[in-house]
Parts: sequence; C-alpha cells; structure tokens
Amino acid sequence: MDGVNRSGVYTSQPFEEERKPLTPKDAETIKLLSSIIVKTNTPHTPLAALAVIYFRSGWYAEALEMTTRALESAPKIQDVFQAVLCRAEFESSHGMKEDAERDYLKLKECQSAIPESFQSRIEALKRSLEVPLEDGVSNRIKEITLSLPGSKTPWLLHKERSQCYLYQKQYGRALLDIRRAASLAPNLYEVWEAIYFRTRYLMQKNMLKIAFKSLDELSICLDQMKESEKEKLEKLKNTLVRQNLKPKKDPIYQLASGGCKEPSQAFQARLKDFKEKEAEEKEDLLSKAISLKKKHEGSLQRLIEDLKIDTHAGPFQYYRAEALYHEGRYSEALDILNASIEDEIENPHLYFLRSCIYYSLQNLEKALEDIELALLLSPIEVKEYLHTAEIITARLEGGVYVSLDFQEEARKKLDIVKKNIFLHGESSELLFEKINLHLMLQEQEEAKKDALKLKERLSEDDPHYEKVLDILQFLNGEGTSS
Repeated sequence: MDGVNRSGVYTSQPFEEERKPLTPKDAETIKLLSSIIVKTNTPHTPLAALAVIYFRSGWYAEALEMTTRALESAPKIQDVFQAVLCRAEFESSHGMKEDAERDYLKLKECQSAIPESFQSRIEALKRSLEVPLEDGVSNRIKEITLSLPGSKTPWLLHKERSQCYLYQKQYGRALLDIRRAASLAPNLYEVWEAIYFRTRYLMQKNMLKIAFKSLDELSICLDQMKESEKEKLEKLKNTLVRQNLKPKKDPIYQLASGGCKEPSQAFQARLKDFKEKEAEEKEDLLSKAISLKKKHEGSLQRLIEDLKIDTHAGPFQYYRAEALYHEGRYSEALDILNASIEDEIENPHLYFLRSCIYYSLQNLEKALEDIELALLLSPIEVKEYLHTAEIITARLEGGVYVSLDFQEEARKKLDIVKKNIFLHGESSELLFEKINLHLMLQEQEEAKKDALKLKERLSEDDPHYEKVLDILQFLNGEGTSS
C-alpha cells in the first residue's frame, strides 16, 4: 500500500496517528509476541495478533506493517482474518475505498470460516463501502481539519489532506497544504510523497522548470529513502527530462532543435549571443512599458489605449492587464493574462495578478491556486504573495484574516535549515533556502554572502543558477521586488 490508489487518496505511511498509551498488559503481550516471531516457523499468527493490538491502540504505522507481514507468511487468509478486518475498517474510515474493498473481498472468500462473533463487523464494513467515495473523502477532510489545532504532527495531517484535495481537483488547497506540510515537517522525508505529487501536478501544467525545482527539494533526504522510493523518484525524473526535451515555442529551443553541424563550442557561443540579444530586447521593452505607465499614471483609460502598441510584448500586456484590473474590467484583463501565461508559463507576476482578479470575482479556489503557483515560481518568498495567500485562505476556511508574524515564522524555518546543514552538509538546495529566509528577515548582507558562495558552486545549466543571479541583481540594487 504505497503512494496513491486509483481513487486519488493517499495510502502510504506514516499516517496521523491516534496513539493511546499501551496498557501494561498490551505492552507485555507485544514483548512476548515479538520474541515468538523470531523463533517460530509460523510467524503469521503472532504478527496478526500484534497488528490487532496496534490498531486498537491507534499505532497505525506498526499495525499496517504487521498486517502486511502476516499476509505474506500466512498459508490462508482466515489464519489472519482479524488483522485484515482491522485494516479494512481503518482503510474505510480514512477514505481509501479501493484498498478497503480489496480487503473486504479477501474476507468474503473465507467468510464461512470466520467465527459468528465477527460477522456483524464484516456486514458493517460492507455497508460503509456502499457510501459514495466522494462522501468518504469529504468526511476525511472534515476529520483532519478538526484534528489539526491540537495535533503534535500537523505536517502529516496536511500531507494527507493535500491528497484528498488533489482527488477533488481543488488544486489551490492541495498546494497550500503541501506548502504547509513542507514548512512544518522536521525533515522533508516525512512529507516526500506530497512533494512528489506536487511535481506531477506541475508536469501536467507543463511548468517544467519549477517541476525540476520541486523534485530537487527531495535530494536532501535521498539517504533516508528506501530503494523502492528512490526508484519511484528516478522514474519521475526521467519522465520530466523527456518531457523537457519536447519541441517548444521558445526560439532558443527552435535554434537548438534545428540541428547543429558546427563544433559544440561554436554552437554554445551562438546560443549565448542569442540569449543576450533576447534579454536586451526584453529589457528595452520593459523600460518603454514602465515609462508609459509613469506617463499615464493619472489616467488608466489613456494607459490602456497606449499599451495596445504591441500585442505580443509581455511587459506592455502585463501593465495593460493591470490597468484593466484597476478599472474593474476583469474579463478583458483575464483574456490578456491567459494569453500571456501561454507564452510565459513560469512568470510569477502574471499568476499573482490573475489571482487578484479571481479574488475580485469571488472565485477563491482559482485565486488560491494561482497565488500558490506564484509563490512556487518566485525566486524569493515575496511577502506580498504570502499575505495574499493567507487572506484567500482565511476566506476559504470561513475565518477572518489576521496578519501573521512572518519574521518569527522565517526565523524558525531558518533554524531548521541551519540544523539540516549541520546534519547533512551545505547542499545547494539548503543554501538556496537559507538565502530566501535571510531575504525575508531583511538580512541582506548574509543573503548576499550565501548567494555569492552558491554562485561559485553552480554551473550555468544548474536550475538554481538564474535564480541566484536574479537575487544578486536585486541585492545590488539593479532590480525591484514586491
């Protein structure tokens, strides 16, 4: 039971557990059964007995492991039926209908051999499986939401709830829960499946650059992963690489895909010239667009008309959409932004502005999805984006927005990153996260010092290289940030 079943619900461990203290009798029984397992030729019996005790005590990770091991060694299902029944009841109550149905069919095969005292539980299980899956997922979301305030392991709850939201196609809430799970977890390994599914979502959206970044986050916990988990990640990475090699609209890719008869060095030089020329053209367009914006600051209507100059120039279209938004002409602004996002699929400013428009239109789900994408795409954690995300979330959850102390939150996260650097070494991923946190805390000298260090380490084709250059440009006063 690993990953996500076909219903889309997360079925891997560890779950948020409801661990009750073991009674002296249970503790003694567990000790006795554990000693029998290593000596007997029929370990399925003590394993099943252990599973039942663990399920009863809310120790789900251990219970599920014991059940799996018992089934592997049992000659017949009826020999371990109690453990299978407990697992099916657990799966049904956690919205995992397909897994529960599979276990129910196992029990059905040997139902005649099961004592009468257990038949009522099997019938109750059958009735619970007749409830539509959607209701099961919605009920599980409600249970998780109620459990969150007092939970000692909230990251596990956020992780599980994100999978429920993915099943319901509420992508904004799913992305929010994944971000919360990653920020709260003591290490990323505990929530790696959530990041794995976020990467798959980004691949479906064709946001490949940020998908690579999402996948790279897990490199710091590779040494904790099982071989099967590493293989799963490697398979996804290979799929992502193949997807990235497909033809793109970008002229740079057209140039590269046209075939190259020149020596590699000459081709690289030509490609570099091409990129520099494109960057200069973009900078020139941006300057013109900013000049127009300043010129017509007092008249949005005149700005909207003047920005029709070039319908294909990104900066002009962005400022035109922004002006239309402030005029309340949301439909026109959305048309421009949707077209712009097709050409600049990983521009965080476009998603941020579209999020504001969706919020004004009371489409809170789409607003949250876009602001979460803006946060993922931004080279630094822009405080304005974070505030907007919290405002939308408060509306969705029926609460009132209360401004968060981002400095305190960032300081806690920085302490965790420093601890991980001490334990695992100063990897590029950890150093990049440390830079972001220094920026949030307005510790620009520390951020610059780390950014220069990271720049020296990275090659130009590294996914973090351009972001580090953006940050250094910002720190040197050559750019602006929200």
